[in-house]
Amino acid sequence: MPAWLPPTAADQPSVTLTSWAAFEVQVPGLDAPTIHVAGYAEWEGSGRVTSPLKSVDAQRRSVVTSSGRVYRLQGGPGLSGDAEYVWRRWLRLWNATELSDATSALVEQFTAASSAGGEPPGER
Repeated sequence: MPAWLPPTAADQPSVTLTSWAAFEVQVPGLDAPTIHVAGYAEWEGSGRVTSPLKSVDAQRRSVVTSSGRVYRLQGGPGLSGDAEYVWRRWLRLWNATELSDATSALVEQFTAASSAGGEPPGER
C-alpha cells in the first residue's frame, strides 16, 4: 500500500478523523518527544498521521498541529486497519520510537470539557 504526503494545511485547513488514537513519540534529531494523532480520514478513504500537536480544543474535540491544520476527532478512539497500517508505516519512515499511548489523556480532556460546558457551539 503506498503512502503519500497530504495536501498542505493552506489547501486543506481541516480534516475529520474517525478511528483515531494519539501517541507520544521520539523522532531522531528532535530534542523533545512529540504527540501525534493517527486516524482514518473517511472522505479520503485512507489513514492519516498528524504533524506534532500544538494545541487541543477539548470543547470542539479537535487538535491543532504544528502545520496549522485542525483535526476534528469524531467518535470514540481506536485504530482501524488502515489507520493502524499508516501509523506503523509512519513510525518506520521517521525511525520514530513510540513512547506512550496518549489517547486516554485526550479523551479525559474531551470528557471534562463536555461535562463542564455542554455541546460545542454549532452542534446543538
